Amino acid sequence: SLIKLAKKMNTPVFVDPAAIKNFGKYHGADCITPNRTEASVVTQINATEADDATLHKIGRKLQKDLAIENVVLTLDRQGMLLLKPGQTPLSVPTLVREVYDVTGAGDMVLAVLAAARANGVDWPEALELANAAAGLEVEKFGVVPITLDELLLAVLQRGRAALGKHRTLEQLA
Repeated sequence: SLIKLAKKMNTPVFVDPAAIKNFGKYHGADCITPNRTEASVVTQINATEADDATLHKIGRKLQKDLAIENVVLTLDRQGMLLLKPGQTPLSVPTLVREVYDVTGAGDMVLAVLAAARANGVDWPEALELANAAAGLEVEKFGVVPITLDELLLAVLQRGRAALGKHRTLEQLA
């Protein structure tokens, strides 16, 4: 009912799903960000050592079954995969990091994706920012805030064009 209410108010709904066997309660959300294991359990498609074709199949099944346009599969060391209707899936690799604690990484992905999209950032750029933020989060013990300065510095150091041609740092801040 919350998703339906948000739709009536033209408010996008982003979901970091619980580790449950059925995502039906998320039907109609705008974006869902399951990790590989969660998506595998729900779709009943083995994703333990999944190749790209299997991951694409899992994402497309989630889109169809849940009427969700944007599926972001988080893939641990493999980064993230964005699936949008009618578009080629977009893979964003992660940098190898010293992982200390994965607590809060999924929440960080969701928060940065939602904040970036709310500020007009394209999906590929939003995914790049979320991926960088999750990488910073896992390098710290516990759930620790990542500042915008830390995030932008990480993206710039990565050498990616995640800020877009016409965006300045001030516009994202």
